[in-house]
Amino acid sequence: MSDESLIRAMPDLVMFIRPDGLVMDHFGGKTLPFLFGCGDLAGCRVQDFIETSASALILRLIRRAIADRDTCEAEFKMDDASYLVRIHPQGPQRVMCVMRHVAHDRSMAPDSSTAGAHADGFLGQLLDTAAQASLREQTFALCVIFLDGLAEVGELIDFSIRQHIMDAVIQRSRDTTGTGVDSPPILGVINETLVGAIVTAASREHIRRSVESMAAHMSKPVHVNDASFVLSPHIGVAIFGQDASTAQSLLDNARAAMLEARRSGGGSVHFYSDTVRMLPVLRMDIERELREAIRDGQIRLKYLACHDLLSGRMTGLQSYIRWVHPLRGDISLSEFLPIAESTDLAPAVSRAALERLARDLPRLRRRFAKDVPVYFGPLRHHLSTGRFLTDLLGSRHAGTFTSGGLVLRVAERSLGALSEPSQMLDDLRKAGVSCVIDEMGSGTSSLPQLAQLPIAGLQITRQFVVAAANDARSMLTCKAIVALAKALDVPAIAPGVDDEPSRATMARIGCAQGLGDLYPPVELDDAPRTKRCNGATT
Repeated sequence: MSDESLIRAMPDLVMFIRPDGLVMDHFGGKTLPFLFGCGDLAGCRVQDFIETSASALILRLIRRAIADRDTCEAEFKMDDASYLVRIHPQGPQRVMCVMRHVAHDRSMAPDSSTAGAHADGFLGQLLDTAAQASLREQTFALCVIFLDGLAEVGELIDFSIRQHIMDAVIQRSRDTTGTGVDSPPILGVINETLVGAIVTAASREHIRRSVESMAAHMSKPVHVNDASFVLSPHIGVAIFGQDASTAQSLLDNARAAMLEARRSGGGSVHFYSDTVRMLPVLRMDIERELREAIRDGQIRLKYLACHDLLSGRMTGLQSYIRWVHPLRGDISLSEFLPIAESTDLAPAVSRAALERLARDLPRLRRRFAKDVPVYFGPLRHHLSTGRFLTDLLGSRHAGTFTSGGLVLRVAERSLGALSEPSQMLDDLRKAGVSCVIDEMGSGTSSLPQLAQLPIAGLQITRQFVVAAANDARSMLTCKAIVALAKALDVPAIAPGVDDEPSRATMARIGCAQGLGDLYPPVELDDAPRTKRCNGATT
């Protein structure tokens, strides 16, 4: 989905402006009165088409936003009309300026009383349903649904579009055809990113089928003008009479189950249980063990070979963080990352993995050709601290990392966590470290931004590759990313090539490289070496 299609769905004027006020590019703004009759603004200065006092205010905000590396906003009047201007810094040399006609904005967004009534209406319905269920000794399920991606629409694009998307998702999710549920679910808004659903059904299995049906409806694209938005629902379910006996405790337990669904990822559905209740205690144990793992060198890397999908030639080695637990064996990153995130250990995990990479690189280069690149994916929490470049280029292993062949995988969503992604990637390139954008298709990166970044490839999100053979939307996503890679003159990489049909499918759409279960894993001998010396073992 391109920036242009997103911006055409908005009434705002979006400008990319230099610190001196020169407009480099602009989109939208057709509803702004002062632009009526204006032509192309690119190459003009804000002083040329905005009156003196307002343009001076905008220039001050631009300087402040760049200096503070933070968003600034203000409201001003011009020609008897009110405008809201918001400045987002995009490095030291430009900002993104979003200008909105305030009257237009207020006419589109629901006022606070309406929004409150919407939320209060659903919670009131929950109280009534719980009271009736208690009297009649009936059961029902409460679902708390987090719509992943909706908050970004509100923050980065427009509140009214976010509201439109939420309303469309709620409306379509009332369809329960074929689920065996007695009546359609009651859906409503809990807050800006949470939807609630009350499901009345005879059994847990019927409840599950109804919830899975809702999840399927919520996962379908929502079209706004010529833009499409895809959300990932994470659903927590609590059953009245089994998991709770009051409306408030039912809501609390459904929220707890939803948080577990978010930690599991993949748009999952979680039912509340005693397991969920005990998880905080288990997390305390895992946190303690994770700290010990970082200290004792249990954070390791698993290597998978990347291959040319046509010739079969090995094109690189992809590393993935794992925890080698002394009792539980290998623990994948997806299993312990939520704990690391909630305890602020994620940067330490990423630094430990980087330290391990420094130890592995010499052995990898002895075993494979020196020109075979090795990929490493730092965690976004490490990138966002601002310490990553220092840890990489300022450590005692800097020579190992910059001797050529190291490629960083930066997730598409992580680009937004970097204050100056272009500058950072350019510094890495100058030091001999390349970068590919990982998990393409799961974020909201700007296509013009991608075109300006010094990147060496685009790696598709694994779930799209795995599902491409049976899911038309996943196939379209893969094709779009491959086409984008060709436009940028970089290779597209497909993780999840687990069998021959997957390889053939990805090769047919023009994907250059892939990795997965189809290819044998790369084993490094991490066991301690022993030898006999004068009858003693060392």
